[in-house]
Amino acid sequence: MDKQKPWGEFAFCITSLEDEEFAAQTIVHKNPEQLLVTEDEVRVNTLWRVLQMREFIDGETHKLTAWGRSLVAAIKNLDTEDESLIMPLYIAFELYRMKVLKPDNFIPSFSGAPVRGTDKDKANTMLVSRVCGLVNMDHKAIGYTGPLSRNLLAFNSFSRALTRELRNFTEMTLVNMLMAGDVEREGRNDWSELGLCLPFIDEANSCLGIAAKTYLDELCSESEPTSDDVKSKHMEKLREMIPQAVDIIGDLELGFRVWDGVSYSFLHHVLG
Repeated sequence: MDKQKPWGEFAFCITSLEDEEFAAQTIVHKNPEQLLVTEDEVRVNTLWRVLQMREFIDGETHKLTAWGRSLVAAIKNLDTEDESLIMPLYIAFELYRMKVLKPDNFIPSFSGAPVRGTDKDKANTMLVSRVCGLVNMDHKAIGYTGPLSRNLLAFNSFSRALTRELRNFTEMTLVNMLMAGDVEREGRNDWSELGLCLPFIDEANSCLGIAAKTYLDELCSESEPTSDDVKSKHMEKLREMIPQAVDIIGDLELGFRVWDGVSYSFLHHVLG
């Protein structure tokens, strides 16, 4: 079973199954003489099983479910092999399925929610900021200095808890494969590598979400918020407001790319 990997490892596991002929080849009967041996084999099969149990892959046919097709559409719209962007994209899907990723201000007593523009503007700013907050900001090794948002910090607790649970779930899936005799255990010396190669090891902070909320809030106060000059002005202000960020403008653009992937898929596949 060989297939070129045009995407990162996690993305490959889901995008490869668009090819129904390849998906059919992944259905094999257990053979004690042909166990999973290499790190690549173990990692990919662990991820396939996780995606199957999370209902992105059909357990019988190994074809993509409706959720799987939506995730593939989002990944292709993102158009990157960078797993640091693909994983936030996946987390966004899981948060949406939990009915947590939404524009509602469900913690109104917490400060730091959007305050500028119409109610629709505030809701849109809230939703985009929550998605951007799933991407980590590159920050200097010094304490954070900049605007705060208890509201987005509270939302961050949801994403961090989910990431931890997905990490535990993925590790348990691997352990189950080992105990069930699906993976060659004799003579292995790569146990640490197997654990470290699995996803969901990093948890996002809320810094980039706060930066996005600050930037979009400021745009909503402008008469021409889509003007390139206006956007550039507020991007530069953001650089001054968060001085210890390594590349706040570049990071924010990455956050908006993830938002573009999520919104494209939801509009054309999930809600369409």
